Amino acid sequence: MEDYKDCADNAAVINNYRGIFDAKVACAVAVDDNVKYGSPDWSWLVRFGHSYGGDDFVKTGIIRIVDDEVKIQNMYGAMERSRVECEYDLNSKKVLAISINGSNITLDGP
Repeated sequence: MEDYKDCADNAAVINNYRGIFDAKVACAVAVDDNVKYGSPDWSWLVRFGHSYGGDDFVKTGIIRIVDDEVKIQNMYGAMERSRVECEYDLNSKKVLAISINGSNITLDGP
């Protein structure tokens, strides 16, 4: 699907909107650029394979996608399985914010 606004709900945006791949890549880059130690070890399966239900993605153009399989290095050098959430604006095609294990990082908005 070319336009996310044609989707019925959040699941349709994630599963059918062609621009979702670009959103996932931008979110992964934002995480890579904002971790404190080392580089994340992303799952080889699917990055950001979870999202929230409802239809707010279609209404607002803001998606929230989740990856709970990424391993991020802590200050002691150990890789810890982490939960990463990314807020992305489908209109401006920009990452607005990321959250790593509940610690929010606000990025430059649209």
